[in-house]
Amino acid sequence: LVVEGYMDVVALHQAGFTKVVATLGTATTPEHLQILARTTNTIVFCFDGDNAGRAAAWKALKVTLPIIKAGLIVKFLFLPDGEDPDTLVKKESTKAFETRIEKAQTLSKFLFNHVKSEVDFDTIEGKTLFLEKVSVLINQVNYEIYQQQLIDGVAQVVGQSVEQVQTVFKQQAEQVISTSIDPIPTLVVDDEPPIPDFSDFSDDYQSPSPTPKENSTVKVLMSRMISLLLNYPSIAHDNDTVEVRVRALKENDKEFTTLLDLVHSAEMVEDVSQEELLKPFKVKTGFYNRLQELCALVPFLSENAAKNEFLDALLKVERRQKKTQSLLIKDEQEYVKSLQARRGKKS
Repeated sequence: LVVEGYMDVVALHQAGFTKVVATLGTATTPEHLQILARTTNTIVFCFDGDNAGRAAAWKALKVTLPIIKAGLIVKFLFLPDGEDPDTLVKKESTKAFETRIEKAQTLSKFLFNHVKSEVDFDTIEGKTLFLEKVSVLINQVNYEIYQQQLIDGVAQVVGQSVEQVQTVFKQQAEQVISTSIDPIPTLVVDDEPPIPDFSDFSDDYQSPSPTPKENSTVKVLMSRMISLLLNYPSIAHDNDTVEVRVRALKENDKEFTTLLDLVHSAEMVEDVSQEELLKPFKVKTGFYNRLQELCALVPFLSENAAKNEFLDALLKVERRQKKTQSLLIKDEQEYVKSLQARRGKKS
């Protein structure tokens, strides 16, 4: 059971619920969940039923999606208005609270209900937007069996066939939903290098790594996103999908790690200041100075213009990754064909 405060933990422990942890005002991270998943197969998030509690639960759900695995069940328990675990367990019997836990919402039910509440589901446009929103989230699930079950559930909710919904999800995975954004000339990604000639492959062939030029372009885009986020934290706080999309990049460098940390902090705290975002980096003087330099690189922009520029840069990195992955797959396929052709000639 995951609750918000340490008094909740104490009260629940006294009532006989010994497997309880508290967030203590911090955001739930993938690392927290991975630790919990090693000790239990059921995680129940228990939050107040008010807007703040539901917002915290929603953020926890988004962090959970990429790490859900076989055997792990995640649920969400929302308490009556004005109640928290500490007060409620004292009013009710232990058995009554156990019943609440047993009847907690499943992850899928909370996911569908939350997204439905954000759209006008009784209209075609609302159902279309529902599909777009849930596809971005469900595409982050790595556990394929569970992902397919969620897709089946979406089909039932919108009244379409599973095949139709799968088509939408596939399209969204390929293009990554994005609003129409004007291109930014200074950040246009260069054309991909031509596919190499495979006629001279040797038996010790290894798939090519991204070139320094490719890595440099991604670093420029990452740095630009960091600059924008430091100046306009609302980019992450006002957009539910930003952290999910950034986390999915899985780059292995300092820019990515920094961007992910900043996005997570900005999303969790409304109206967070630039100083608060920079505070964790002060221990690393050189890097802190670099971040301050990045802060100064962004001219005055409207909130909307800054958001559009950030999302445009993010979309470019996503597309570049997909192209690089496609190129590597094609390289390997050509190499296999080359080996098969050679073996055919030898025989």
